[in-house]
Amino acid sequence: MIENHYLETLCQILCLYKNTPRSVVYFLAGSLPGIALLHLRQFSLFGMICALPNNILFEHASNYFASPSDFPGSWFQQIMDICLKYQLPDPMTLLSSNLKREDFKIIVKKHVVSYWEETLRKEAGSLKSLTYFKSPFMSLVTPHPIWKTAGFSPYKTAMATVQARMLSGRYRTGALTSH
Repeated sequence: MIENHYLETLCQILCLYKNTPRSVVYFLAGSLPGIALLHLRQFSLFGMICALPNNILFEHASNYFASPSDFPGSWFQQIMDICLKYQLPDPMTLLSSNLKREDFKIIVKKHVVSYWEETLRKEAGSLKSLTYFKSPFMSLVTPHPIWKTAGFSPYKTAMATVQARMLSGRYRTGALTSH
């Protein structure tokens, strides 16, 4: 639900068509998917817990990760699952390491961004309509250069919108006029 709303909002902001592939939308916007942003917020909270070794939440997390119990609805279980998804170290290792807050955030963001860039590049590579869209040169950290060069000129903004639609493979050219 969050993912769909976030994707639709980005499509509307970028003036792209509704059925534009999600990989194109995220790479043109230079934004992570909505679920990745949610995971980063969860890791941010977990990083705060890791930074407070004398807190009751730190002790609770240590006990949870040390025991073999499995509570699927637990927030700490979600952290374990997300660590596995992004190939991060075990949460108990993160708790026991004395990483600074900035270092923790850098490590987590690097893993999350690389996971999603790889996933979205595979998705974009499998679509035949994206012949001019070169995903290996795109990033989820910065917006595409067509948006940066548009500036505040209405003419250049309209031109950037047309270029984005052409890159997305959804621009109404001769082949798509019957639709």
